[in-house]
Amino acid sequence: MDLQKIEFAKMLMRTVGHYSFTGYFVLSIVLLAFVSLSYYRENKSDEKISAYLTYVIAAVFLLTYFLIIWFHYQIYRYMPLELTKDGVNIFNSWLRQSKRNIYPFVFLDFNNPLRYKIPLWIENERLYFWFLSYSIFAAIINLKSKKVTFKATINLFLVIQIIILYFTSNPFLKPLDKLFTELAPFVTAKNEITRVQLIFQLYPRMKFYYNAIYMWIHPPMLFIAYASLTVTFICSIFMFFRREREYERLGYDYAKLGYILLTAGMLIGYPWAIQAWGENWWWDPKICSSIMMWLFYSAYLHIRLYCHKKYMWNFAAVLGVLCYVSLVFTYVMSYFFKGEHTF
Repeated sequence: MDLQKIEFAKMLMRTVGHYSFTGYFVLSIVLLAFVSLSYYRENKSDEKISAYLTYVIAAVFLLTYFLIIWFHYQIYRYMPLELTKDGVNIFNSWLRQSKRNIYPFVFLDFNNPLRYKIPLWIENERLYFWFLSYSIFAAIINLKSKKVTFKATINLFLVIQIIILYFTSNPFLKPLDKLFTELAPFVTAKNEITRVQLIFQLYPRMKFYYNAIYMWIHPPMLFIAYASLTVTFICSIFMFFRREREYERLGYDYAKLGYILLTAGMLIGYPWAIQAWGENWWWDPKICSSIMMWLFYSAYLHIRLYCHKKYMWNFAAVLGVLCYVSLVFTYVMSYFFKGEHTF
């Protein structure tokens, strides 16, 4: 391990990353001021400035994300779980005697130590990726839509998300804090047997979580779906007050995108759950709430076929709001209810 390089990478995350994040937090406050003006007056210059601010925030969001990518690469490159040749032999001997060899664990190779290939949406980075996705959708809507109040509300949600992210889930203040807490005993261990024991404990989590191929597919599909379905939620709110086709059409378009990603993401999670948790994963609280959310959105997409009938317009709007409530509930389940998905 090259701990000096890792400490340097952490320092850059805490300085460059945090200051960049602070920069578009300030931009979001400026955007909030123009959003507030848009609710009281329809001024073309206010609308243009709001749109430009949204484009800049989305661009800086994306550029700063490359710093997270670089940080993960530094971990892969400079934090291998290295053992001596004797340590590798001891580990492989234990693995042969363990029932763990029925799983897809591989014997260690001294010349190719275990390395973390960490996805870009773990710990506080998960909310960052969700809100980054939403910022891109917000920029697209600002570019295409002509509805001033609607765009102001889209931008208001972007501001709210950045505020939540900045004060509760800033990924740059303590980058991957849980990972480094897990690795701390291994880094500080002096005894080789202790290091072998620690790798024996770290290996399953590395294999089924950090380095799992499903981790690169399942979570990002869901987070992009969440971002897309946030647009559907805003459209549903506007459908209560304005019976205009654009809100229904736009809400439906983003619901279709979100539903496809949601369905595919849930299906892809199935073989991962079987591999990582065995047969007892069905009653995980988040699994149950995710199925409930999926049923809500299935109903929403079917209701849309009958929007032209009496009373169905408002019913579709109500259902769109309930869908998003179920989405938020599903996400926070991981924080408050114990299960396989507990953060």
